[in-house]
Amino acid sequence: MLGLIKKDLLLLKTNTKVFIFIILFYILFGVTSDFGPAVITAMLTLVMSMMVLSTMQWDEQAKWNSYALTTPVSRKMLVVSKYLLSLITIVIGTIMGFVCSIIVALTKSLIFDGQNYAFNLETLVIILTVFGVMLLINAIILPAIYKFGVEKARVILLVLIGLPVFIISVLVAVISGLISNGTINSNFLTNVISWFEANPALLAVIAVILLIAAIAASCRLSIKILEKKEF
Repeated sequence: MLGLIKKDLLLLKTNTKVFIFIILFYILFGVTSDFGPAVITAMLTLVMSMMVLSTMQWDEQAKWNSYALTTPVSRKMLVVSKYLLSLITIVIGTIMGFVCSIIVALTKSLIFDGQNYAFNLETLVIILTVFGVMLLINAIILPAIYKFGVEKARVILLVLIGLPVFIISVLVAVISGLISNGTINSNFLTNVISWFEANPALLAVIAVILLIAAIAASCRLSIKILEKKEF
């Protein structure tokens, strides 16, 4: 298992120059824009979360799975190693983003005012939310890759990225309409929002439990798909 993860990390290491360029780009972007640390961290987390797709594409091109299965490596180990790699790359992306945000904040404090570029609780919530969303996206995309291949899964990924925006827009329009015609009392909606704001810890626990359940279900599905696949 560790050998499989190490293999993928060594493959990613060959793109060190690309990673350095990306980091420098986002530092420059942060210094020259009005975006806060959460945006920079979110973008780097997104970039790193996609690295697991790159390793799977390389595996596909090299027919790695066919070779690996001639060794004591099982199909379950192949799948679980990718899920662990996904977690590792997202953690690395979050740390990289956090460090870059600190560098940007210090640079802005020296060159510009810098007072509006500060870390707070809201920033932390956004960063943790992005972290969870990236894990969820990979939990959805990995079974698709095992089922359809990397290229077709990329199309699914584009849909996944745009789908939340579409769903939120539709929900806002529907809820606004229901409030306008009196179907939903605006006070009820206000009370629901107030309850969530008053119980952030409970909301976080529920979100974590659902996320873990989704990842576990995704991993089991990927294992079943790979077990039925012939190489």
